[in-house]
Amino acid sequence: MKIIDLSQLTSLSGCVRRELLTIPRWRCYLLLAGFQIIGVSCNQNTPNNEKASVDPVVAESFSDRLTEVDTLILQPGTFYREVISQGKVSSKNKIDVPFTAQGVITSVPVREGEYVEKGELLLTLDDFLIRNNMKKLEAQIRQTQLDIENHYINLGYNPHRLDEIPEEIKNNTTIQFNLESLLVDRERLEHELTNARITAPFSGTISELNVREGAHTSAYDKVCTLVDNRSLTIGFPVMESELQRVKTGMEITIQPFFQSVEKLTGTGRISLISPVVNEQGMIYCEAQIGQGNIPYRDGMRVNVHLLDAIPNVLVLPKSAVVDRQNRLVVFTLSSDQRAYWNYVELGGENSDTYLIREGLERGDTVIVSNNFDLAHLEKVVVN
Repeated sequence: MKIIDLSQLTSLSGCVRRELLTIPRWRCYLLLAGFQIIGVSCNQNTPNNEKASVDPVVAESFSDRLTEVDTLILQPGTFYREVISQGKVSSKNKIDVPFTAQGVITSVPVREGEYVEKGELLLTLDDFLIRNNMKKLEAQIRQTQLDIENHYINLGYNPHRLDEIPEEIKNNTTIQFNLESLLVDRERLEHELTNARITAPFSGTISELNVREGAHTSAYDKVCTLVDNRSLTIGFPVMESELQRVKTGMEITIQPFFQSVEKLTGTGRISLISPVVNEQGMIYCEAQIGQGNIPYRDGMRVNVHLLDAIPNVLVLPKSAVVDRQNRLVVFTLSSDQRAYWNYVELGGENSDTYLIREGLERGDTVIVSNNFDLAHLEKVVVN
């Protein structure tokens, strides 16, 4: 019988070759004999003067093909248990600026999206009637003060030396000539005159500005909404079952809902945990915003990741773990450059890494790439 060289397996696919190498040699001979018979019958249909072209890649010996892999030395590190939630950015300083007086709007010197300082003018109202009433009242007050001076003279007192006039006489005179009521009316008109000029109660950005010059204030519910984007917080819910992992002062990572060419991330710290569980079994938490490159705005939706640090444990990137026959496997590199199959058990996972509870030891050289099709004890080359 003709001896069949196993190098003839180069014409087969990698997966088939690997399976053939695992079966007994006598069965392999029978299979190859069958392949040769098929090959002879095919060659008989090929003209003698034509030579079949051979792909140099296919002709490469299977024994010379090595999978290139990346490795790392397994060392204890910090694993971050993750609690994922969805939150909303809100400003601590956000109000609907109300109308403090009623009347016709005469000017709106600001525009939507403009940043204003505290005390800056937002809107003015027609104050003609207020000023007119103020002039009438001032004239009435001056007349009353003159009548009071004449009254003091008739009583034998010098009206320019009020400290010599008894308090009882002064009080009675004030009531008699209704001076107190006139002074109260003046204070009211001064307040109305001030309210005809609506100013910013704090520094912030203007939004929802819909008022128009010439319209009456009764046509609107508010002047605008004023938002201070410098005092933003993030509110988010946490499930009652995950509350034990959440603590005040814990650091969080933040990512916006929207996608961007530039990767946008940020950090924050939990500043408030509500003592109340709502009807959905959720607990409201609040975090202060820290460093990052996210352009935060009031009302923006974000993804929140709470990181609970577990130090001095074995941590691997998720690319190092593969699923084989419904069990998790990690390949380590042996001293003779072979991939060694290890079953592992996990102690937890987050978005990027696994916590390895059993199956590996500190100092193991772990294969972290091109491990999906690796076989046990297969020869590999390290990049």
